[in-house]
Amino acid sequence: MNYLNEINKKHPVRRSKEQKNNFIQYTKEELKKYNVNINAETIDKHTNIIIGDVSKAKVIYTAHYDTPASSVFPNLMFPRNKLLSYIYVFAYAFAGGLAGVGGYNRAFMNRVLQVTFESGMEMTIIAGVVLGGVRITGGVGTLAGALLGTIFLTILDNSLLLLGLSAYWADAATGLAIVL
Repeated sequence: MNYLNEINKKHPVRRSKEQKNNFIQYTKEELKKYNVNINAETIDKHTNIIIGDVSKAKVIYTAHYDTPASSVFPNLMFPRNKLLSYIYVFAYAFAGGLAGVGGYNRAFMNRVLQVTFESGMEMTIIAGVVLGGVRITGGVGTLAGALLGTIFLTILDNSLLLLGLSAYWADAATGLAIVL
């Protein structure tokens, strides 16, 4: 049996402190059989398992030793605080509900319901957000800037349509506004 199967069999879940400590102890015992130096270094609340001498290493590999990828939700983190967990669930449910209400209102206002309705609007929204000062890579920008950029592009688009220009020229004006 290979080590991965053995680890998944002996330590299938490693979320609690006790489960993680048991896994670290198991790893230490297994590697001592091969005369490999291993240290468990704790920084804040996180423990790093260091195998070998890092100062002499030509290559360093890192791995996440919590729960293996065979769990149901391997990358989904739930807060341990129940109140915070309920707030997360409420926030996602509320956002989904708002999206549903927005879709219903849009269909009611246009008196038609099509799956492809407003298809292609994503690029206009992204352009407006970028025009408002938000970086595509993230980390920089404000909600007010994103709203103002999107409102600007919407007003520009509607104004050109009211002036009698075709929708193609409205898209060209949007591109020009982004470039400038």
